[in-house]
Amino acid sequence: MLKFISAEGQIVYVNPHTIVAVQKYPDAQHTTIHTLGPQSPSHFCILVNEEPEAVATQWREATKQTFPI
Repeated sequence: MLKFISAEGQIVYVNPHTIVAVQKYPDAQHTTIHTLGPQSPSHFCILVNEEPEAVATQWREATKQTFPI
């Protein structure tokens, strides 16, 4: 599980294998993590304080440890 600080200042844990996209909209203050929901095609959006590059780096490292490329 990856650990982030949410836009509300709470600790949130995200399963790296459910992440489908990481982005920061040009006018946004927070980075958005898009994850798969419990039933396809649903998904969740989690707003975090980290920059998208930092989120993507953690995501890559976590998935690389489990599934080497």
